[in-house]
Amino acid sequence: MNTNGFVLHAILFEGAMAIVGALLALICGLDLSKAFHNPDFATMFSQFALGIGLAVGLGILFTVLDYFPWSHLKKVSEKTKEFVNDAFKDSSLFNRFLVCLLAGVGEEILFRGFIFIAIFEFWPWGLEYNLNIIAAIAISSILFGLGHNVSALYFLITAMLGVTFCLVFLWTGSLIAPVIAHALYDFYAMESALKEDAA
Repeated sequence: MNTNGFVLHAILFEGAMAIVGALLALICGLDLSKAFHNPDFATMFSQFALGIGLAVGLGILFTVLDYFPWSHLKKVSEKTKEFVNDAFKDSSLFNRFLVCLLAGVGEEILFRGFIFIAIFEFWPWGLEYNLNIIAAIAISSILFGLGHNVSALYFLITAMLGVTFCLVFLWTGSLIAPVIAHALYDFYAMESALKEDAA
């Protein structure tokens, strides 16, 4: 498949994740609009700022880790960069940004908006409140990791990112910051990989 064909498939796939997550939530009686609602401009601004700050923090963390001489980490980094270059090297900046934006929206709606909330609020665990939170974070993050299962280490990294996005969602009560962080970090990582290959 050529680059443009792959990008179109990626756009459709990530967009479909948002639709599937929203439909599953609707079927289960979950109101996802609450996860995107903010009462005022100041709160909305703080959500965006938190999302941008988290994306910058993740970008710095993974840039620093890229310089560590750990062979397993190097392999994951090289594999990821190779995939990004093969898949996106001839695509437009707009299309790459659209893929990352839809990944942020689609994956957050499915994994945090539907799976996390469904387990946390409606699963008949019979567990204490805190144990329900832990179960929801663990299961949704493991599924998020499995959705990115390139290797055992990559699974672990993405599962930990899932935990981070769950905690931000719990802290803020909104999916806005996780969506912004997820989309911007993906875009940064993609552009860094492409720039490094071109250098």
